[in-house]
Amino acid sequence: MESVTTPRTAQPIVGLPTYAPSWVDRLNTFTDRLPGPPLLYQFGLWLLLIGIDLVLRNQGATELQLPRPFVFVFLIAFPYNTWLMHYLDRMAGKALQRFRPGLECDDDSYDTLCYHLTTLPAQPTLLVLVVGVLFSLIVVDSIPIEQRLAFVEVNAVGPLYYYHSLMAVVAFVAAATIIYHTWHQLRIVNYIYRNYTIVNLFEQQPLYAFSNLSAQTAVGILFISYGWTIAAPELFNIAITSIWLPIFNIICALTFVYPLIGIHNLLKADKEARLVQVSHRQRIAEEELHRRVDAHAMVDMDNLNKAMQALETEYQAIKRAPTWPWHPEAPRAVAAALLFPILLWLMQRILERSLGS
Repeated sequence: MESVTTPRTAQPIVGLPTYAPSWVDRLNTFTDRLPGPPLLYQFGLWLLLIGIDLVLRNQGATELQLPRPFVFVFLIAFPYNTWLMHYLDRMAGKALQRFRPGLECDDDSYDTLCYHLTTLPAQPTLLVLVVGVLFSLIVVDSIPIEQRLAFVEVNAVGPLYYYHSLMAVVAFVAAATIIYHTWHQLRIVNYIYRNYTIVNLFEQQPLYAFSNLSAQTAVGILFISYGWTIAAPELFNIAITSIWLPIFNIICALTFVYPLIGIHNLLKADKEARLVQVSHRQRIAEEELHRRVDAHAMVDMDNLNKAMQALETEYQAIKRAPTWPWHPEAPRAVAAALLFPILLWLMQRILERSLGS
């Protein structure tokens, strides 16, 4: 059976240029060819990174030295983000399959949309990698050396310090890439909604497929924020990270809403057009009623009354129809996920003041 993440062709579509797959997609293709689930290999990579930390940490030690919980969260950044991008690509392909009844395009265009939805362009992704490296160097350099040594749990610069410095660069590259992956994928979702969607206010079920994808993307990205907040709450005491984490949460909120704005506007326009049509018919019915009353021609009033009631029922049904294509549970789940780190931070502050007093 053909994988949803590897469409047959990538024919050009207006506004969507052709491009080669990125290093992320090549890596995911490689893990797909290996036996077993891709998550197994990402988990193995995480264990390998922890093993390197343990070896470097225990050089010359008489007793086994274990890292604090933050190190486990820190070292999972690259394996988790690469797995998450792979997972979201598969979910995007499946979402497009479920969305197929709502698409107005031929098979070649469908394959092209699938390719763009599940594949990052090579050159921009490489540029993001370079930006991630440069940004990581700026962030690391902004943190005093004493705090850097404290995070690594060493007293002086050495092999373990350099290893964690390298992994910090890798973590920032992974974060930059998942942000770019999210922007690219959800921009394509918005493009599909605006250009290839059959809009029907009362047939929104296929449209929910992509709202689930955007919700999964937002929650998936937030897990890293959760881990860092729980494992190292002192990060909030560093200026650059205390600013970055709230911005990260705002990005996650936009991740859920942004791709749905285009179809929301189309559904809203469809709703307004339907309301105008029904209002026009209601006005005709009211004018007919007034004409009969003025002419004292009370004939067939029962049918006219039923018609007016039916138009009112239709008007209220249209008015109640939602224009955001998501299940009610989806925004609640994302909102809860967004509020969790904030509540955790507030609880930490309250406990610090209580214990301090």
